[in-house]
Amino acid sequence: MAVLIGRTKGWAWWIGGLICAVVFGSRAEAGQAVALYGVRPRPRPELDTKSVTEAQKKKAGELVDSWVGGVKAEEPGADEKKQIAKLIESFGSSLFKVREGASKAVVKFGAKALTQLKAATESEDAEVRTRAQAAIQRINSGADRKEVKKLRDIKAAAHLVITERRNELYKKGRTAYSEAGKLRREDKKDEAAKKQKEGAEFYKKAGKLSQLYNLVVYGASAIRPGPVRPMVRYGVRVRPMPRKVIQGRGHGGAVVEKKEAVEAGK
Repeated sequence: MAVLIGRTKGWAWWIGGLICAVVFGSRAEAGQAVALYGVRPRPRPELDTKSVTEAQKKKAGELVDSWVGGVKAEEPGADEKKQIAKLIESFGSSLFKVREGASKAVVKFGAKALTQLKAATESEDAEVRTRAQAAIQRINSGADRKEVKKLRDIKAAAHLVITERRNELYKKGRTAYSEAGKLRREDKKDEAAKKQKEGAEFYKKAGKLSQLYNLVVYGASAIRPGPVRPMVRYGVRVRPMPRKVIQGRGHGGAVVEKKEAVEAGK
């Protein structure tokens, strides 16, 4: 908020923005996110955690374990097997529309498609391999999994269990990274690398739980797109930002350039 106001007025407005950020906290941050990025953070859920029973927490824990463990492959029928094989073959089509349609369609088969998709990850065609891996991931973490639906029925218990586990994983990750830094300073490079890898694994698991939390509590991701609107809550309207070229590196290390213009009220 302070940054936004500082861009529009002088130092006095910057101080005013800083005060707003301190006083209004997350609401000021949410306003800044809307103005800068065009996204509207979802409000924190109001959950009755006081009425959660131990039985509900135990059930939530079992469902979380099951979800994290992934989907178990099921045997498709003869006709289904042929349909899945045809869709996987379409992953290598020269037409983007066909490839995309096949990727979406095969996910609908769920666990029945896993065995054939796993085999497709060994394909010589890079496109087929990539799409097969993506389909497996979507099937394993999809919002339509039975564990997600059952966790939504005990949402408050799910909130407690997932949050507790996620925080513990982040704590272990921070500890591992801290130990890795200490080992590097002692010139124990191999041990440091091992400890850093351990920390990265903790963070990866925590991220997976964050994904599950969003599916259960919000129904999708934690942030939903929304129109960019002028910031007028504190009497200040954000000035349009100039068009500029952002240069950076995308996936694979290739240098990319992107033109963008951010303008309030559009």
